[in-house]
Amino acid sequence: MSANKSQLLALLGRLTASINALSGLDDSGSHANRQAVLAIAHEIVHEVTLPEETWLGDITFMCTMTASRLFVKWGAFEGIPIKGVIGYDALAEKLKLDKSLFKRVGAVLAASKILRLVGDDHLAHTPKSLVYVDSSPYKALACMSFDETLKACAYLPEYVDQYSQEPQGPVGCPYTFANGEPDKSVWEIMNKDPERMRIFMQAMSTAETLLPATKTYDLGWVRNEINKHNDRMLFIDVGGSKGHALQGVCALIYHLRRCLHDYGDEISIHILRHIADAMAPDSRLLIVEQVCAVPPSLMDAQFDFVMMTLGGKERNAMQFENLVKEVGLKIHNIHKKPNTPISVIECFKD
Repeated sequence: MSANKSQLLALLGRLTASINALSGLDDSGSHANRQAVLAIAHEIVHEVTLPEETWLGDITFMCTMTASRLFVKWGAFEGIPIKGVIGYDALAEKLKLDKSLFKRVGAVLAASKILRLVGDDHLAHTPKSLVYVDSSPYKALACMSFDETLKACAYLPEYVDQYSQEPQGPVGCPYTFANGEPDKSVWEIMNKDPERMRIFMQAMSTAETLLPATKTYDLGWVRNEINKHNDRMLFIDVGGSKGHALQGVCALIYHLRRCLHDYGDEISIHILRHIADAMAPDSRLLIVEQVCAVPPSLMDAQFDFVMMTLGGKERNAMQFENLVKEVGLKIHNIHKKPNTPISVIECFKD
């Protein structure tokens, strides 16, 4: 089987048009165009890769991810001058590592262009490698992806041999199974290692900055309500309380941000029921979550897969509708801004 030349030429035309629409490679006003370039580039790679070669891409990803994590563990990225070069042997000696082992791992990063090889045996940074240095907020995300997600994914074939249903929460999920303690929660396991929890929380903080929901929902209408309800709580951020202990009833707005995706349907309905019971007839519930497309995009499917390993679930609009319907609520509107996967789902009592 060979690559489809006519399809490749058509993709090349689309790629050229998308590149011409770019204003730059940052995200200032060009996020959608840059994403279009990436999507078409992936289509080209997919088209030109023969079926029998697909496994090579998997190996490349696995080796690059592992080599990057080893360099982080060793502090090797910090050992490379931000501007300048350093030899393999000199850096290995500085880090007190076996020179041959270090060079073999570094060769993966140089070949994949994470690092730049200068001559035969010197390394230099690239923009890609700088995300792994201590000063980068994205370093924790890279560590978490390997430490928490990859391990859970590796154990999924064994997990499904014992658990035939989709995970419903942080206990008995692929993550806890992979860590050998399926009867404990994700958080119980992480809390055993303060450094592990620190990395995870830092990664989550960075991820939140990449998933903004500000200005997605217009709260301007609340101004008109302030004088009408002097003795009424206007806004309750349910947050991490999981709906178990709301601090006020009959508030005007209940805000639930990035909570439901941590849980399966059963627990999510339990959380929503507590909120619905506290709501007044005119209260609104604002659910801030990613709303997946139908069919899901690659990013939607991948995020859902990651959440599945932790016992959570990403959902589409119909799945959210089914959840809130179970507790006597209905979706009034789903608010979304361009260039962000996060939406605000506005719910009323039915």
